[in-house]
Formats: sequence, C-alpha cells, structure tokens
Amino acid sequence: MKKMTKYNLSNEEFLNYIKSIPKSQFNNKSHIEYFKKVYEAKKKSGSDYSKEEKYLKENGVRVR
Repeated sequence: MKKMTKYNLSNEEFLNYIKSIPKSQFNNKSHIEYFKKVYEAKKKSGSDYSKEEKYLKENGVRVR
C-alpha cells in the first residue's frame, strides 16, 4: 500500500489534513514576510489584495 502524503490524498482528505495543521505554524515570521511581499506586489500592480491585507491585520502587522 502507498504511503499517504499530502500529494496523493483525495480532495476531502487534503482539506482534513490542512485543518490538522496548527494555526501557529501559519503565523511564523517567514510566512508573514511572504504575505507582506505578496501584498506589496498586488498593491503595486493594482490586483485585489484584500485577503492579504486581512491576514496581515489579523496578525498585528500595520499595512499602508
């Protein structure tokens, strides 16, 4: 039997896998830095950046 990894799960199993990851893992410094860069790039290009802005505000980062 094949080993179950996040790459060979069905859609429902993958969603359950994502829910099992602790929220603190997503709030580490490098992840927030990545969101800052995406936010700045989308803002500069005129794309919709509301999701990134909301995430950064939730994590205590001031957005311009």
